[in-house]
Amino acid sequence: MNITREKAEKFAKHSWQLPLLILLLMSFLTSMIKIPIIVMILALGYLIMHLIGITFGILACCSVKTHGKEKILIPGSVGIVINVLLPALLIAIAIPTFHKARASAIHGQLHMAQRTISAQLPVMVDEMTRIDRVEVTGPREMTYTYTLVSMQKSTMDTAFFSRFIQKELQQEYDTSPKMEMFRKNDVTVNHVYRDEAGEVIVSLQINHQIETTGGFDQPPGLK
Repeated sequence: MNITREKAEKFAKHSWQLPLLILLLMSFLTSMIKIPIIVMILALGYLIMHLIGITFGILACCSVKTHGKEKILIPGSVGIVINVLLPALLIAIAIPTFHKARASAIHGQLHMAQRTISAQLPVMVDEMTRIDRVEVTGPREMTYTYTLVSMQKSTMDTAFFSRFIQKELQQEYDTSPKMEMFRKNDVTVNHVYRDEAGEVIVSLQINHQIETTGGFDQPPGLK
């Protein structure tokens, strides 16, 4: 491909100007636009502009043998470097920012669920089980506290109860549509059961780590 010196100089110049234009557009357009599909289109446009910038830089550098280094080699090389490093830098910044924003959104969803359920508490979920409290106890963790009315820990087979209720709760977590948000976002759900005197009978942690089978007629929340 024959490139005139004038075109080679323009390619070299445009190769480092394009990433600066991308930064300018990102600082104004991306912050103003909140519609996800448009943001994705803009991101694709930025990537294409980077590829064009790299292409310009390569074409300019390839013409050095014909037209010499002056006004071509340095700006063309700088353009290639900037167009390669800038997307990598933006990705390195964007990934932790995305994870932080996602974690914040999940935490907000958990607090919303807590407020919705707490407004109805305490409430009996069956003849012997009362939900007393629901709390957000971590970035991806909720804790349900129950009371087994008319039950005393000293008279219970706590090991059997623990095995039975964990199986039921795990099945509910793994299969219930209303637990989809918890599963999707890897939220751990703690279940604390107390007897009528307030003594802890068992404290269970439910997440994706345990796979069990079984039925569950009453969910770890409210109908």
